[in-house]
Amino acid sequence: MLGDTSSYSHHQFLSIVFCFILWSFSSVSHAQAPLKVGTYHCPPFIFHDKGQEFEGLSMTLWDRIAEIMGATYTLQNYELDDLLLATEKGDIDVGVSCISITTDREEHVDFSHSFYETHLAIAVKSRSYLDTFISIITNNTLWKAIGVFFAVAISVG
Repeated sequence: MLGDTSSYSHHQFLSIVFCFILWSFSSVSHAQAPLKVGTYHCPPFIFHDKGQEFEGLSMTLWDRIAEIMGATYTLQNYELDDLLLATEKGDIDVGVSCISITTDREEHVDFSHSFYETHLAIAVKSRSYLDTFISIITNNTLWKAIGVFFAVAISVG
């Protein structure tokens, strides 16, 4: 399966996914059947209330794109892997949500340009250089690695 977003680097791009498989903007007209659009819950990009009203940043952008195209659409909510699979198989025309663009996923579906980039980080207590140095030299894992290195070097030499 294609995996979830939790295993990817914090520098991954988040994007609305416009998976247009064998379909282009220019082919849409008012006379065509409504597009089948899939989403998955991913606040603040996609969320819906109990009344199934879909809202969020990605939904606002998609509404505007559909309006410009003159397209109508129906919405169906999926889990992430199911959304990607439905898009790949052509069960839906477009997937709209926040999805990390990965090399593996690009082999299965097409993406729009990303419109949001995250620079997530982990905050830690600020420490002085001396505290950092002491932390490094008292690290048991470091000393074990140095011991293994010297044991191998002595046994080889």
